Amino acid sequence: MTKAHDHGRGDIRDNAIKALVTSELFRQRVEKPKKGKGSYNRKARNQKGHQHKGDAPFDFLGLCLLRC
Repeated sequence: MTKAHDHGRGDIRDNAIKALVTSELFRQRVEKPKKGKGSYNRKARNQKGHQHKGDAPFDFLGLCLLRC
């Protein structure tokens, strides 16, 4: 079973295996650990129940200043 891979080198004449191995398909990838050492994420992706800055549904201080 052979699958075609676009290596972006155009027409290969000499060594197809070398062109394949040095392409982006076989580059090193760094995986971020999900648990354990090095897995701490400073920006929380999905925090339910926590209001973020500027997401307040009502501005009570603004209402007080308008009435006074």
